[in-house]
Amino acid sequence: MDEKDVQRDPYISVVITAHNRKEFLKEAINSVINQTLDKDFYEIIVVKNFDDQEVDNLIGKNKIINLKSRDDSLIGEDLALGIERARGEVISFLDDDDLFVPEKLEIVYNFFKKYKDLAYLHNNDYFIDGKGNPTKFWVKYINKDIILDHFKDLNELFKLQGYGLYFNMSSISIRKNKILPYLGYLKKINLNQDDFMFYISTLEDPRLIILSKEKLTKYRIHQSTSVLLNEDINKFLNDKIKFKENNLYSYTVMMSLVEKNKIYGLYFKYKIIINKIELHLLKYTNEIKLNEFLFVLYIVLKIKDLQSKTVYVYIALFIFSKISFTREIEFYTRMLFEYNQKLIHTYLKAE
Repeated sequence: MDEKDVQRDPYISVVITAHNRKEFLKEAINSVINQTLDKDFYEIIVVKNFDDQEVDNLIGKNKIINLKSRDDSLIGEDLALGIERARGEVISFLDDDDLFVPEKLEIVYNFFKKYKDLAYLHNNDYFIDGKGNPTKFWVKYINKDIILDHFKDLNELFKLQGYGLYFNMSSISIRKNKILPYLGYLKKINLNQDDFMFYISTLEDPRLIILSKEKLTKYRIHQSTSVLLNEDINKFLNDKIKFKENNLYSYTVMMSLVEKNKIYGLYFKYKIIINKIELHLLKYTNEIKLNEFLFVLYIVLKIKDLQSKTVYVYIALFIFSKISFTREIEFYTRMLFEYNQKLIHTYLKAE
């Protein structure tokens, strides 16, 4: 390894993914091109399922790696395609509708340079609307870096989730060697890829985790951010069922990988059963066993950060649904839809 290679260790690969959405991609790519970190220290890989002359000219002009994905590919497959091509020791991810602030990669580089055992880095976000204007969102900000190499218990894991532990792929950077053994599993999922990156990268030693207070990503909230923001109740409910089914499948895949880890295993068992309960309330086709229900009740009573009105409503509705399903399902679906309308009004009213 020559002197220049030593200086740029760790080399960073930025993987940008886009699927059937072109409107923000050029801006996302430019945010990575215009970094304060020297371009000798990082590469850019774009994975997309379409051709666009303006975007492709920008890619060619800046010697960016341009990979074509299938029209029917899963999100996990697109990410795996970029990771497999990456030369970097560190992978930073960027969704096509988000942006990096100019100093993002320089700060990521310094973190991984300083902490040789760093497996997973998550940074704070700014939130913007479809026009790029500042807006608000539910994620809490941390005011100091959090550094840890394990979770004491399930309480600590749920508490840090409130600070966006793995919220938003565009805020995540990981060691490539942590994800390579699990690419086959990544290719199976079409949801919760940010969860996947966190749990896989911290499953085995070294597993140093840093939640950085630095706001290095601009997370864009707009109509196509989520298929669940819909003003038609029937379409909303159909999309919600599909979303929960994908949720359940991705959590099941991840559970098969982490179940031997006591804390992670309990977490995914809880998430799987909660999704089954929600599907039960949406379409009354899933059979929930008594021991599964009691397990969720036990976790909710034990974990302070889970003791919210919403979770208790789920539990109450589930119990009553066993007695008189029709009334409860109507109440539940109406509650979900009204919350959906509130999100549209709060986050999309400027568009």
